[in-house]
Amino acid sequence: MSEAFSDVPDAPSGVDLDVERDVLSQLLAFDVYASYSAEGLRADAFFREAHRLVFTAVANVAQGGHRVDVAVVRQELLRQQWMEEVREDYYARLTEGAPKPSPENIRYQVHKLLDLQTVRAVLTAAQALHREVSTKPETVSDGTVAQRLSDIQVLLAGPRGRAPLLTADRQLEVFTTEMAREGEARVWFGFPALDEAVGGVRAGEVCGWMARPGVGKTITLCNVACRAADSDGGHVLFSLEMPAAQIVERLIQIRYGLSREDLRDQVTTGRFDGTEYQQVFGRLVIIDQPGLSVPQMESLLRHIAMGPLCGVPLRLVTVDHLGLIGGDRALSTYERVSTQARELKELAKRFETAVLLAIQVNRADGGDGSRELGLSAARDSGVVEEAMDYLLAIRRLDYAASGSRRSRAQFQNVLFTKIVKNRHGTPGHEVALRLSPDSLRLREDTELTSEETEMAWVAQTRGPRR
Repeated sequence: MSEAFSDVPDAPSGVDLDVERDVLSQLLAFDVYASYSAEGLRADAFFREAHRLVFTAVANVAQGGHRVDVAVVRQELLRQQWMEEVREDYYARLTEGAPKPSPENIRYQVHKLLDLQTVRAVLTAAQALHREVSTKPETVSDGTVAQRLSDIQVLLAGPRGRAPLLTADRQLEVFTTEMAREGEARVWFGFPALDEAVGGVRAGEVCGWMARPGVGKTITLCNVACRAADSDGGHVLFSLEMPAAQIVERLIQIRYGLSREDLRDQVTTGRFDGTEYQQVFGRLVIIDQPGLSVPQMESLLRHIAMGPLCGVPLRLVTVDHLGLIGGDRALSTYERVSTQARELKELAKRFETAVLLAIQVNRADGGDGSRELGLSAARDSGVVEEAMDYLLAIRRLDYAASGSRRSRAQFQNVLFTKIVKNRHGTPGHEVALRLSPDSLRLREDTELTSEETEMAWVAQTRGPRR
């Protein structure tokens, strides 16, 4: 134990006060509450009451939208009248020698505290069982002991946890419950043929939409947002590039069927009625803060669940786009984006929600936007294709530099969307989505395919395709 904390008594079994103090010092010194919260750290993971109070004060400050530092958290402790329990001299020493935490270090510390919390709970349960058997011998034969041991087994699964052992009857119960919930919670795109091929995105799954810049990823996700607005669930859209006003403009155009000029004319002349928009998109929250990391997104989702979407099940999270997610700049691009893809998968599971992710491919893979994309197009972004449950690739043949005028006209404003990965089905299905340049609405065209017509197009090409 360090000399600075020599006045603190030794900890009992299942407690590591040094780790508790290290975590609090890093929270106070480096404003990393979002990262610790994203890993599942809560106040009850701390053994010492003073530590629980400091962590709660940190959480109050962070969730209130303020920067966490020693002075601001001290004011919160005083406001809550907790400083007497924490002690001013003890609090003042908490940040001494605090090392800057890495993501791996944060993950280790949180898991350590959660494991120790489990150890304490198991010890308490075992001691209670021992007292019960000692004072009431009849509990050995009436099934009480078996029930207590089963409870301890559940505790060993950890604070996040599910029971590690499932008997056959429990297996069927879990399966049937999941099947019933799964049917209700799936997210549909609103394009019948594509929805049938994919089968809906389930809670805990991630669906990536990849394309070259300007091909139509954001418009597609806005169309899906309009479809999702008709469900009873909440939707949080992280727009890391486009300002919220532009997203809202597109949603209104799609929902109302208005051109950009008509919409702006209604707004400027005071004829636009936003009542329908407020009713339809009442469960949609848009966040347009650039550079958010995945842990910061998780922290915001928890804040939203306690605020605007309190009592509303979170059905969908949309992120536009992967390349603009913040992260540790000390990592290579490959390592950083790989980590972000895995973190988004963990976010989907942790919040039991579907995640839609826009993925921007580079020019080498996407060419002029007309090139057919495969799994390899996502590999330059790390393990993206491994973290995705579904991967959809969008291309526009009317963008092909080598296309004839006739061919361009045939495919004008058509977004060909192909399933290149489908965890629950066969990939390869492609649908044509026609874009209305006025209302920005997308509709399926089941009569149009790219197969035979594109062969004729390529045959007419003058010069190599770029």
